[in-house]
Amino acid sequence: MLGTPRTGRQGGRNKGDDAMSWDLFAFKKEGAFGTVAQVRAELENRLPVEWGGSFWCYYFGDGFTLEINIGDWRSQDEDPLDNISIEVRGGGDPMPILVELAAANGWVLSDLATGQVIDPDAPPDEGWKIFQSTRDEGMELVRKKYGQQNGDESDE
Repeated sequence: MLGTPRTGRQGGRNKGDDAMSWDLFAFKKEGAFGTVAQVRAELENRLPVEWGGSFWCYYFGDGFTLEINIGDWRSQDEDPLDNISIEVRGGGDPMPILVELAAANGWVLSDLATGQVIDPDAPPDEGWKIFQSTRDEGMELVRKKYGQQNGDESDE
């Protein structure tokens, strides 16, 4: 099994980190992933995930969270999947687990921030760094405008 299990929904996230996500798109060069039920089982065999619904799960890594979406409200267990979306939140380094997950399942990952396919032999972290910088700048602007410090929502 890949990854280190985390307990609860904390996953090392910091306040405000879950407001925005770095988005990835997983696909296979040839064929489908399998059915929704098959992909669900494969994810459960590969990662210690927590299901938030029938078609999305969470992996709580060291300082980051992956939300993996394998369908939508219309999807049935027997439906074939041709893509998977992954939302990454937090501040840790998700690249090793993403590369392992993709390699173990024959996935190709596309970084929606840069439009680039992630090379598993030399995974760039440019999109992840762009996302973190944009998120942090946005959070700082909010803190300055509304007088919040370090994500503290109190008025003191």
